[in-house]
Amino acid sequence: MSEPHAVNPYASPQAEDQLPRLHLPARNRAKWIVRCTLMILAVPVAVNVCAICFGDTGHRGLAMDLRWLLAIWNAIWLTLLFAALWMIGLWLIESLARAIHFFAGGKTTRAQWLTSLHESLWPMVPVAAMGSMLWVAWLGVFFLASHAGGYMTDVVFQCGAHLLGACVYGNVFWNWYLLRRQ
Repeated sequence: MSEPHAVNPYASPQAEDQLPRLHLPARNRAKWIVRCTLMILAVPVAVNVCAICFGDTGHRGLAMDLRWLLAIWNAIWLTLLFAALWMIGLWLIESLARAIHFFAGGKTTRAQWLTSLHESLWPMVPVAAMGSMLWVAWLGVFFLASHAGGYMTDVVFQCGAHLLGACVYGNVFWNWYLLRRQ
């Protein structure tokens, strides 16, 4: 009886670069990380939609029936988007990683590149939690404090959001850089 991960000496050279999709612990962990991130970010999305539909600075001139219709419409398409990202979110990230590997991967195999990606996504959950708090704080300033500080407040919050995002993609790019230098 052969081992489950034994090397097939008769396999084509192209086959060595393929990933067994269902049996990689790093990929399963990355899928869990992406899904947890989606759950965390669903909270500020819901708050944002409610603030736009029912807040004072949102759709003031609309009748309440139209506000409810707008809220239901947003809830439907956001639920569909959330479900789609739940199913194919990691695949989309992996597809982008494959494209980057094509241009910048050097001599690393695609399997090494994707494994490095999967292992580098660990900051997504804490960064999403901090990003959610930042987003809700911005919503409070924008909707409850009548956009106090104006444009400069937006710039400060946007810089914070981009710095949080850099904590994730910076980690991924750094690990790819180290992998390529090996």
